[in-house]
Amino acid sequence: MTVRLDGKVALVTGATAGIGLGVSTALAERGAHVVGMARTPETGAGVEADLAGADGSFTFVRGDANVREDCENAVDRCVEQHGRLDILINNAGHGFPLKRIEDFSDDDWSTVMSVDLRSTFQMCRRAIPIMQKQRDGVIINIASVVGTHAVERYGVYGAAKAAVSHLTRAIAIENLAYGIRANSIEMGAVATQHAADVLADMGRYVHQNPDWQPTPPVEGGEPTPLSKALLDAGSVGRAVAVLCSDDAREINGANIPMDGCFAAGFFASTLLHLGAAELLPG
Repeated sequence: MTVRLDGKVALVTGATAGIGLGVSTALAERGAHVVGMARTPETGAGVEADLAGADGSFTFVRGDANVREDCENAVDRCVEQHGRLDILINNAGHGFPLKRIEDFSDDDWSTVMSVDLRSTFQMCRRAIPIMQKQRDGVIINIASVVGTHAVERYGVYGAAKAAVSHLTRAIAIENLAYGIRANSIEMGAVATQHAADVLADMGRYVHQNPDWQPTPPVEGGEPTPLSKALLDAGSVGRAVAVLCSDDAREINGANIPMDGCFAAGFFASTLLHLGAAELLPG
């Protein structure tokens, strides 16, 4: 039976593309009233039109999650329009720049920490008092597998996402008596344009060639280990909807892997078997 969120009011950041769009769509289709924040009004208008026939609703609000006033405005819009805020999804984030630690400038550091950590903190700080008054609420913060598994050139981004997971656990503990649940999602690679850009950047780094381009996948060809590990944004959205529902009320203070088996060791297993195949006689 499909999880329902009828009448719930949800705020989603980075709501008009990738993971955020998948989450916004899943919540609205299940009856939630979604207020989606992003920086591009044109894209927001398109999502509003696409979700006009959903069981719930989608309202776009322009805002940058790095800006405190925009965060506060988005939360306030939820309360003004719907009288409450039941669900907060902190999805806005950005994986660039990818650099080794010694190559990070002060500006690079500030950018990553602002986009991937401070934005989540700002949204939670504004939303928590509202949920405390309601004595009910769900907060889901999008973290990353690189917050728990170190990856070259992801050191600063991973540090920011590790902090997001820790912040989430603290929120869960501090608000247990208020009936507020907080969980983070240890997100793996999702099949989005951003993920494609990141993988292309990694390829150029590995090949030491700024002009290197990935080989397009062969239509109908065998899936690669990487393609099997890429997640679908729609499927992610549906899984998040379950975590927002009362059916998941016992899940609190958790950092939940949603990563195509990455945390379980999928890539390590693949590399070990490929290495063994090279060593063994044919």
